[in-house]
Amino acid sequence: MSLLCAATTPKQRFCDFIHSDDFVRRYIVSCINNRPQDFSDPLTTTLTLILTSPIQIVFCESGLILLKTSLLPVFQYSLLTKEELLILEALIHEAPIEGQQETMESSGQYTLTLYPVFNSAFVFYDKRKILWNFVYVMFRFNDDYQDKVVCKTLCNIILQRLMARTSISSDVVSGVVEHIMHFAGEDSCASLPSSPVLLTTMSAQNDMNTFYRANDDDPTNSKAKLQSKNKPKKTL
Repeated sequence: MSLLCAATTPKQRFCDFIHSDDFVRRYIVSCINNRPQDFSDPLTTTLTLILTSPIQIVFCESGLILLKTSLLPVFQYSLLTKEELLILEALIHEAPIEGQQETMESSGQYTLTLYPVFNSAFVFYDKRKILWNFVYVMFRFNDDYQDKVVCKTLCNIILQRLMARTSISSDVVSGVVEHIMHFAGEDSCASLPSSPVLLTTMSAQNDMNTFYRANDDDPTNSKAKLQSKNKPKKTL
């Protein structure tokens, strides 16, 4: 069902689309592939920021600033579907003037912040949804058995590190572990729909020694390239 018809108000439609699995996967991929800083552990750090940063609505000239942190990149408008752009447009028209704040950053960039969308309450992403979709993206293009073994090990390592950095309930952890085991099965990736692949970085000291990258400009890109850590990153 179309998001434009599924909910009655722009606010509800906005909440529906930013919590949809398709958007969450695109958002995770964009945050990791376009991170503004080179974190020592980019996967764990980026996921921690997504899980612990409140959702906000800030528009800038280049895209949407969805989470209240300066350590995650702007989500480019080009990565949004036409339907999602229409929802954002309706959201701006619906918001009262007194609930809008326009600013001009020191860099000269214009931003528009909508405050009353969540009634000034902090709203966070559901941890189960973020982690399940992260596992999905990790396994999506790894049909080879050896690749699945690497992905399974990497997902388990990241999950353990996240548990040390943020509070995650035992139910969520158990569900994510089952999700990892499911995707690691022989037929786990055979019938999955297309999805962008995630940039993952690993070091020899912590069992992370390869990374995968897909073209961010093409969310439907179906080819992932396995590259050595020692090779320089390519600008896509």
